[in-house]
Amino acid sequence: MPIPFFTTPIRCRYWTRIIIGKNDIAVVKSPLGTWRFAGELNVDLADKLVKRHIEDKDISEWLKPSGKRRVSRLSSNNQGYIVKEFAHTLRPLCLRPAGNSWVNSLYLQDLTPPCLAWLSSRQLGDFLIFQDAGTGNFWRGQYDHLDNAIELYAHCAELLAELHNRGIYHGDAKPANFVRNQWITSSARPVLIVDCDYIRQFKQVPLKYQAKNLAQFLAGTGYIRHFVRWTETLTAFIRAYQSSCSLGQHRVDAAMKQACAMINHRSVENNL
Repeated sequence: MPIPFFTTPIRCRYWTRIIIGKNDIAVVKSPLGTWRFAGELNVDLADKLVKRHIEDKDISEWLKPSGKRRVSRLSSNNQGYIVKEFAHTLRPLCLRPAGNSWVNSLYLQDLTPPCLAWLSSRQLGDFLIFQDAGTGNFWRGQYDHLDNAIELYAHCAELLAELHNRGIYHGDAKPANFVRNQWITSSARPVLIVDCDYIRQFKQVPLKYQAKNLAQFLAGTGYIRHFVRWTETLTAFIRAYQSSCSLGQHRVDAAMKQACAMINHRSVENNL
């Protein structure tokens, strides 16, 4: 669901400037629709990437081949891109899911892959173009064969703790939305979070939201088959979160307890 205007993390002037094309956001018209650029991507390349996505031409990989959110991986001149398509966007500009994802991605900055451009079109729908961080994610053990896999899970915990330190709740903090940063040199973080369609900003993230994010991630670690490996991974994750979260040990313990209860009762759902 889209974030209502009054609950956007970057509301008022900043939010409006990013939408309408101020604050270093370039607005360019093309035959496909209206582009908003926040990076060095040019309109010709952006048009070509979207056309390749629509025509299913020279796609490196379909990350989501169908549904309301089609996502593809493409490359051009040795640079990787992710194109995310939003279907059925007959809503005001400020309420479109693509607009929310665009604003949220720019707001999170170093925590998520750069969102380079947003195309809004009445005929085609909405498209976002991201810089590609790298292949794979933490779902179903895609990184478990790496020598530093446990260390990478600890980096996931540090990233989640940083979100909570900033008062941010991510609506879908499952392992599949954490990716290893292999190619984005502008960020020093070894792990980044994606799928920022729904986030909320608080002065201090409520305990239930903190616990929900922890439960979303921890519930997705059940695929780790070997008990010893699973135990080591969870231990590293919990310790890294505890050491990185600035909300206090008592608060962290309470959030972990609630997260375990949510998992046991199978009440982990996205977008509270």
